[in-house]
Formats: sequence, C-alpha cells, structure tokens
Amino acid sequence: MDPLKLDRCSCERTAHGSITSLIIATLLALFVLSGCAASETPNASEGSPSTSSTTASSASVSSLDDVPDYFGQDYLVLNNDQPEFTEADFAVADGTEEYGQLDSYGRATYAFAKLCTNTRPAPGSKRAKNMPDPSGWVQAYYPEIGLDHLYERSHLIAYSLSDEAVNPRDLITGTEHLNQDTMQEFEGAIRSYLDSGAGSDTKHVLMRVTPDFRGTDLVARGVQIEAYSLEDEGASVCFNVYCYNIQPRIEIDYATGASRLATTAEEVAEAETAAAVAATEAVEQAYVLNTNTKKFHYPTCDSVADMKAKNRKDETTTRSALIESGYTPCSRCDP
Repeated sequence: MDPLKLDRCSCERTAHGSITSLIIATLLALFVLSGCAASETPNASEGSPSTSSTTASSASVSSLDDVPDYFGQDYLVLNNDQPEFTEADFAVADGTEEYGQLDSYGRATYAFAKLCTNTRPAPGSKRAKNMPDPSGWVQAYYPEIGLDHLYERSHLIAYSLSDEAVNPRDLITGTEHLNQDTMQEFEGAIRSYLDSGAGSDTKHVLMRVTPDFRGTDLVARGVQIEAYSLEDEGASVCFNVYCYNIQPRIEIDYATGASRLATTAEEVAEAETAAAVAATEAVEQAYVLNTNTKKFHYPTCDSVADMKAKNRKDETTTRSALIESGYTPCSRCDP
C-alpha cells in the first residue's frame, strides 16, 4: 500500500480548482505532508427534522482523547479527517471482519472490517430481530416531543455493510438521533461506493468504529468512525469523525442509561417567574382592603384616597391569604 494514499485522500477530493491548487496538492503528496485540504465530510444534520437543535461541525481535534464533551455539534472531525489505518490493516484479506471482545462491564470495544460485496447481506435475506440488549439499555419514550423511543441497538458497523444483526460485540446503546441521523450519513457514503461496483467484488472500504466509553459509563458518549475507499485511494470515502451519542431535548445519564426530558430555556424562565410569584404571595405585608368592592391595594395606591372610611380596612397579611378569603387585587396598583 502506497504510504502517500491516506495523506492524499482529502486533497484529491478538492483538487478541482485552479492550477495553483493542483500544484499544491501534488507537492503535498510528494512530500507526504499531513493536514491537506479538509475533506467534505457529510453534513449529518441535513434533511432531518429531528436535528433542528444540533449542527454538524467542521472543527478538527487531534484524536479521540481530545474530544470535548458535547457542546451542540452532531460530530467533530478527527486528525484533519484522515483515518489512521496501518499497513497491516491494508493487508488483511477481503471480507475480513473483527469485533473486539466485550470488556468487564459488558461493553463493545471496537469493530474493524475490509468491507466488500461478500460482507453484506445477500439479496432478499431478512434481518434477525432477536438482538441482545447492549450495556446501559434503559429504553424510554417521550411522546410529548414526538419521540416514540429514545434508544436503538446501534451496530458499530451497520448491518447493511456487515450482515451482523445479533452480534453483541457489534452493538451499543445508541440514541435514535445517533443511529438514524448522524451515523447513517457516513454509512451511506460507504454504501454508495460499494454499490458502484454493480454487484461485483471490485470495491472495498476499510472501516473501523470505536465507541467512546468514559470511566465505568455503560452508555458511550459517542463513536469514532474511520473509513477509506481502496480502489480510488480515498477519493470517494475518506473520513475520520467522532459522532456524539445525543438526542435533542433529552438528558442522558451515561453512567446508567437513565434519561429525562431536558428543560428548555423558556421552561426555566417560566419556573423562575412562578417561584418569584409564589415567594411574593407568601410574604406578609401591609395592604388596604375595600370591604365593599372586595379589592385590596397597596397603601400608596391612588384608589385608597378615594375609598370611603367605612369601607377601609388595614391589614398585614399575605397576598395569597387575601385571595383565598375572596379579595381580588386592584388593577391600578396590581399588588
């Protein structure tokens, strides 16, 4: 395998500009310089109604260890979008699939494959449905936001690419958003390349997926996906991304898999206002009551001066107590 291939993959996809750009791309390849022009990674948020609160990111960090906590992006680019496959990875036999052993917490560790026609489900085959529950599987439902289920048994390497349906070493607890929106964008690029082989075994993609479990968490914070198309040296498929395992409007306890509906900024403001009103109503203060109109006023209210003496009653009490006794607040001073 040409050691320049991985460094060229992004450049080849963006080398359709000026002659200057072509020269730069060629020089970068010749000198094996990393960090060439950024590749056009699929936008995971396009066309998905459930991703209105999230966006895709073109930001790049060095490695999986540098990935920050989720901050509103669907995914991050790792290592300038360059997968880090070794010569040994390139040398594996066509159709190779490797799935790491579950760790001591029952968590999937990695999946690696040299994908081709032979690794994919046979035409007309049916997917098995008796998939085991991955670590952290605590299913939840949120119909109030249109989410009929939170979690899915997410394959590290998609069933459509690997023909692995019930392999526990290929499964993690993934959100509906991760599985159906973010990961599918990248998996779709791989499927398209393999499909371009028109049923032959002439197209191959190296793919590795690494779940990001932190400490003793049972649910992964995200997954790293690396992929590289072999026949065209990464021109069609060449990416290294981190996809966050999140769901809009839902807060997840990654340690256990428990979840709850997130509080919106509007709901926080409403709760704070309600708390302030409740606190005000519970404080005793001076009011002037009109026993005839059954209204109560602040002592400084202009209506107090117009009140007949026989109807006036001064009282120190709480607002809520007055309302409970049948009085209503004055519309002028709004006590």
